[in-house]
Amino acid sequence: MEQFEKKWQMMMEQKTSRDMMKDYDESDMQVLFRRGQWQSWRQAIDWLESQGLDDNELTPGEVKHMLEDLQQLERENVSFSSDPMQAHSLAKQHRKKAA
Repeated sequence: MEQFEKKWQMMMEQKTSRDMMKDYDESDMQVLFRRGQWQSWRQAIDWLESQGLDDNELTPGEVKHMLEDLQQLERENVSFSSDPMQAHSLAKQHRKKAA
């Protein structure tokens, strides 16, 4: 996670604010699920942390929001879904509310 944060900070200095803050949608979750045959939230999280910021189909903001939401699903022990549309729906439903 520390490497992800360092890379994120470097990208913050280079990318437009729109790219950095853009939230993900269903098509972005489909991109994530095309990148691997995930069996758990942890596997998808690990890929996002290690390779997500380098993916040419995802913006840094999409990666960061997806990562935060999938981590929330993992913390809440939500059953994993291999269906990208259901994963997207679960992620948005369980999104941690800003304090």
